[in-house]
Amino acid sequence: MSRYDGNTFSNFEIPGVDVTGHAASLMWSIAEDRDGNIWFGSNGRGAFRYDGSNIVRFSKQDGLGSDIVQTIMQDRAGILWFGTRDAGLSRYDGIAFAHSSMKPDADGGYVWTMLEDRAGLLWVSLLGDGLYRHDGKSFTHYSSADGLGNTYVQSILEDRDGTLWVGTSGGVYRFDGKTFSNFTREDAGRKL
Repeated sequence: MSRYDGNTFSNFEIPGVDVTGHAASLMWSIAEDRDGNIWFGSNGRGAFRYDGSNIVRFSKQDGLGSDIVQTIMQDRAGILWFGTRDAGLSRYDGIAFAHSSMKPDADGGYVWTMLEDRAGLLWVSLLGDGLYRHDGKSFTHYSSADGLGNTYVQSILEDRDGTLWVGTSGGVYRFDGKTFSNFTREDAGRKL
């Protein structure tokens, strides 16, 4: 990994990660928690927490759902969420990991991205399976049946008005809380 201090880059090694070109040395995500720790999600070695001095590794053996961590975020309650490539969501309360199943008939999925909106709802995309909203108790699934015409959701943003914008491989969708509206290249220059 590299760190930039405003003037120069400095490299540091992450213990247990062979950087000689092996795919497990890839870092898919970086997030900072409210305590200033930096978290890294790797391609096969789990997640790493860097506190400025020490690096600690968390893996499946520690309760993380998978060692392939695509995305990491911390919610306003302080819970860290780990989106994995093959085991759905894991959450970490600072003590232990727990699994959060979005689909009652499956225990996994490829989590692409996550967002906590200003209402405290967690939005999660599963590769090829649309968007899931978590209200703290259960998940609600949004797919093509709900107007989300492309279920390959790759990015999620909430704007200052509280509107959700969803980037997919089939264009951008705007969600006003009830309806998805699609915008593609053909809409460029058109007033939204």
